[in-house]
Amino acid sequence: MKKISVLFAALAFINTTFAQEVVKQKAPLRTDEGNTAYQSYIPLGNNSPVTAANYVAVDTMANSFGPAANTLNPLAYDPISKVLAVVHRGKTPYAVSSGELWWNYSTDLGISWHRSNTSVQNGTLSQNLARYPNMTLANYTNSSNMADLLGAFSWPELSTTGLGWLGYGVSEGLLQSAFANLEQGPPTYGANVPTFSDDSWIFWCADNLSDNSIRLWRTQDYSTVEVIDPPTWGTTRWTNGGILLGGVSHNGVVYVGVIGSYTEEIGAGGWEIGYSKSTDHGATWSDWFVPDWRTIPGLTNFTELWDWKVGDTYVSYSGDIQVDDNGNVHFVTGLTDSVTLHNAIVEIYETAPNVWAGKVITVAHDNSKYGYEDNTPGLGQTGPSIMIAANKNRDFFAVQYSIGSPETQDSLCDLYVHTRALSDANWSGSTNLTETNTMNEDGCHLAPYMATTGESDYIFSMFWYEQGNTTPTIDQTAPSVIWVAPYAVRSAGGDIPITFQVDMSMQMFEGNFPPGANVVVRGDFQTDAGDPNGLWQGNMFQLSDTDDDSIYTGTFQIPSNFVGNNYIFKYVIVNPPAGDNWESINNRPFTLTSPETFIPLIVLI
Repeated sequence: MKKISVLFAALAFINTTFAQEVVKQKAPLRTDEGNTAYQSYIPLGNNSPVTAANYVAVDTMANSFGPAANTLNPLAYDPISKVLAVVHRGKTPYAVSSGELWWNYSTDLGISWHRSNTSVQNGTLSQNLARYPNMTLANYTNSSNMADLLGAFSWPELSTTGLGWLGYGVSEGLLQSAFANLEQGPPTYGANVPTFSDDSWIFWCADNLSDNSIRLWRTQDYSTVEVIDPPTWGTTRWTNGGILLGGVSHNGVVYVGVIGSYTEEIGAGGWEIGYSKSTDHGATWSDWFVPDWRTIPGLTNFTELWDWKVGDTYVSYSGDIQVDDNGNVHFVTGLTDSVTLHNAIVEIYETAPNVWAGKVITVAHDNSKYGYEDNTPGLGQTGPSIMIAANKNRDFFAVQYSIGSPETQDSLCDLYVHTRALSDANWSGSTNLTETNTMNEDGCHLAPYMATTGESDYIFSMFWYEQGNTTPTIDQTAPSVIWVAPYAVRSAGGDIPITFQVDMSMQMFEGNFPPGANVVVRGDFQTDAGDPNGLWQGNMFQLSDTDDDSIYTGTFQIPSNFVGNNYIFKYVIVNPPAGDNWESINNRPFTLTSPETFIPLIVLI
C-alpha cells in the first residue's frame, strides 16, 4: 500500500457548478544525478537527534532524495514472523553508487539492524540508476522464520532521457538478492511503483505517462511475471491522470487506491480519492469506488482535497489506504473548506461495500515548512505524509503525519500520531513522536502494519535527516541517515503513564554528558512496559530535554493490570563510542500507581 503527496500540475478553470474543470497531469518528481563525492562511510549513531520516540539509526544514504515522496512504501513489517525491513538507495563504499538499492532488516522490532549481504541489483543489471524504491514482505506460509519470507522490491529507473523505466526484484530470506530485472517499456512509466502482496501473489503497478492508464504486474515466484492492463484502469476513467496510493489485501481480496482526476465530479479541484478491488488475485479488477465526502455527516462543509503546497501552479495531495477485518476500506487524506480555507486530516471509510462514513482526525494548517526552499529532507514533495497502519487483527488503526509544531510557530515539522479502534467513536488526541524543535522532519514514512507484543501495539515510524545535522536547514545532497522507531500506541487493559525525570546539569559540568550522549532508564520494568528484548538493557526508554533546562524527562506506558507492582531501575548515560555509564548507587525503586506514576526529580551525581 502506500501514500501520496506527489506534485502534479493542475490548472483548473472552475465555474460554480464545477462542470468544466480542466486538469493538467502531475509534475514529475525531482531526480538527482547520483552522488559519489562522499567516499568515506560515516558511522551510525553519531550526533543522533533527541526525540520523544526512540528512533534508531538504520543506515546512511548518499543523499535525501531516495525516500522523499510519500507515495512510497519503503518500510515493511510482517506481523507473523515479526521481521521489519526498509529499502533505500545506497552510499559508497558499501554501494557502487547511489542508484544501487540495499535493504536493512530487524528481528527485534527495530532495536538493532543488519544490512543485506548484497544489493537488490547484485551486479545483474546493465545499470544501477534506481530512484524512489518501495518494498513489501510476502509470507505465503504464515511462517515465523525469516528464511521463508520474500522481500519484494520495485522502483522507477532512470532511462536515457530521465524517469520512464522501472525495476523489480526479490530476496528469498532477506539476506541476499535472488533476482532483479528492468522494464524499459514502452510506455513511459511514472515515478511511483508501489509493491504489495496477498497470500500467494506479489504485485506492483505504475501509471503510464503517455496517457491516463495504470498497468499491473503480478507474480508468485518471479519465474513468470504477468503484465495486466485492467480495462477499468484505462485512460478514459480519469479526466487527466491519477496518483497511486498502492495496495493492501485481506481475506482473498486485493484493493488498490488512487487519488486521481476521476470522471466523477465531486467538489472543487478536479481530484478525488477511490479504490478498485480484485477477488481473483489481481487477474480482473472492479470499477473504482469513489466516495462523495460532501454527503458524509461531519465532512459536508469540505469542498476539495487539501492542496498542502500553497502559492504555486500545481496541486499537492496526500493520502493512504487500509482495510479492516470486515473488508471495509479506510482512506485517510486531507480536505479543505474552500470558503473558510480551513483544512483537516480526515478518515473516509466504508461501513459496508460503497457505503461511506467519515471522521475528522485533526485540524491542519498551511504554515508548515514543507521544503519549499530546497533545504529540508522532504524536497518539497512529501507534505504532511498522511499514512495509516493497521494491527494484525485489523481492528485498530494509527495515523501518522508531519506538520509544523506550535513550539515553532507552526513552521518546523514534527511527526504526530493518532489512534482509533473500530469501536471508538472518535480518534485519539495527537502524540508528538519527534519533539525536535530545532529540526524540520518534513519527510516520513509508516510501516503499513503494526506489531503486537507484550500486550502492546507498536507502530514503526521512519524519517531521514542529513548526517550529524540537528538544525532546521539541511543539505539535500549530503549523506542522510534513516531513522526508525518502534512506538507503543496501545496496551491491553489501558495504560498507566509513568514519568521519569533527572537533572543532568552536574554530569554536564563534570564532562560526563557531552553533546551527542543520551540518558536512558533500564530496569526490571521493561518487559511489562512493552520492551520485547528483556530487562536491564537497550535504549528503548530514552529521556529528552525539550526546553534546554538540563532536566531530561520521559513518559512511558505500563498496562494497568500491573498496578501495585514494585520495580527497580537505574539511569544510564549512553555515550557512543565511549560506552554506557551506569549509576554507581543502589537500584532505585518505584511502585506503579493509578492513574499515573511520577518518579521524583533527582540530580544525577
